[in-house]
Amino acid sequence: MAGGSTVRSHVVDGFERWGAKECQSGRSMCCLEIRRGAGRVCGWVKGCRFRNGNDRRLVCGFGRTLDGSPILKTMWTKSLLGALALGVFMAFFPTHAQAEESCSEAQARIQAWVDANADRLPTTLDEVSRFPAEYRRAIQVALAPEQQVSLWKEHIRQYMASHPRMNARQVAALEMVLAALQPQFYTTGASPALQRAQAAVGEAFSPDEARLIVATLGAPEAPGAEGSFAPLCECSQSSQYCGSFACRAYSCRQQASGCGFLGGYRCNGLCG
Repeated sequence: MAGGSTVRSHVVDGFERWGAKECQSGRSMCCLEIRRGAGRVCGWVKGCRFRNGNDRRLVCGFGRTLDGSPILKTMWTKSLLGALALGVFMAFFPTHAQAEESCSEAQARIQAWVDANADRLPTTLDEVSRFPAEYRRAIQVALAPEQQVSLWKEHIRQYMASHPRMNARQVAALEMVLAALQPQFYTTGASPALQRAQAAVGEAFSPDEARLIVATLGAPEAPGAEGSFAPLCECSQSSQYCGSFACRAYSCRQQASGCGFLGGYRCNGLCG
């Protein structure tokens, strides 16, 4: 992996943000960030998280320090420990992505894991939430429509329970979603009732809130857990839930579904 010349940077919360063209991996121009004690990271890295919580989404994936050592994510350790605590076999949990894994390789790795565990995929929200976002999308798509509905309803109910101060308009919007979401949504598309519910959510919540409620299955990943793979599409241009950003047609590996409102739309862009 080749490095580039030094450019101006700034440090926020221990992350040092460099110009997007500082490093070149051989496939794509990438951003660069520094973590305290980790050295200079070059290559497949996905933005830097700023103090206000916004994620400058550029390029997904693992990076490498200049000495060639990979930057691995702490979430894998936490997830594996959680899986072992539940008595799940180590082989069940997905393996690390490679630092220079391409889009196709990353998608193939995820799909191979889903296929190998087809008879024991997680079906509860707590189980699904232990996985990175890319795996969550693949898991949802592999489940039966009835199971997908169950996951999303559980997710929405948990959100409602953890946000008791929602106003009447917000509660009504989510109740509309719960009442209108049926398995047919994942086979034939949104019914008129579900379309009205989607519009109600958009009117009742901010873009960032709506993204967490109806487009992020399970708890959001921690800042250090984002950017785990080569660029796989993470949002739908026809059902946009990128918070204060937009779903843009960046080069990324598309998926037939798993993005947008309740994960029912094609993944064909990156938030940025």
